[in-house]
Amino acid sequence: MRRLGFSLLLLALLSGPAHAQYGAVRIAWDDCGSAGATARTFACNTNSGVEVIVVSFKPANSTDAVYQFDTRLALGYESFEVIPDWWAFVPVTGCRRGSLIASADFTSASGACADPWMGQAFTSLSVTRYDIFDTQLRREIVQVTTAIPFASAAPLDAATEYYGVRLIVNHQKTVGTGACAGCAQGMCVGLFGSGSSTLANPANPVRSSLFPRNGYSVTWNGGTSCDRLVPARNATWGALKSLYR
Repeated sequence: MRRLGFSLLLLALLSGPAHAQYGAVRIAWDDCGSAGATARTFACNTNSGVEVIVVSFKPANSTDAVYQFDTRLALGYESFEVIPDWWAFVPVTGCRRGSLIASADFTSASGACADPWMGQAFTSLSVTRYDIFDTQLRREIVQVTTAIPFASAAPLDAATEYYGVRLIVNHQKTVGTGACAGCAQGMCVGLFGSGSSTLANPANPVRSSLFPRNGYSVTWNGGTSCDRLVPARNATWGALKSLYR
């Protein structure tokens, strides 16, 4: 009986109407959503220049006073082997620490998505290494927050896709003395299935979840699928039932 009750609760939570409460999030190279690219190739022959990943989102409902956007991504590749030094952004020990930064300045963007921040947002970024089964399977986790002052918070439209944050990867230490190996390695950057959300209404904060739809990952230098890197796909009823058999 207890098991049946829990199953009925899960079924209620996963029923169709509940999904209307969830917004969407996606990533692309250079610009937001379909205006950007899903794959990037770099010859790894210069220390100049940057690459830009754009995270964008659509809110679940038209809401008042959205003042914060949070997202979480993973860096790695299909086999989960050791992260190449070129992608090692973790503080202190990372070969290219400081070469990944976040920005919410979209004032010169193409306008493919709407800009909810209008140059007033600030960002915070953290990078940690995550080892599965001791050190056999590795990935880096990037957590980013974009926020604006409460007084600048503005309504968002559920039918509109918005710029969330830009992740800027520079080319420093690619070649020459002190270079970090592994730039040519195929890589994947993917969104976590439950790692993105917005905060609205400063006086009585409401957090709304954003789930990846199409465009939940991008690849680098021939990197393959992100399916094993991040649990990005929404859980199905069948998958959840299997956990309790």
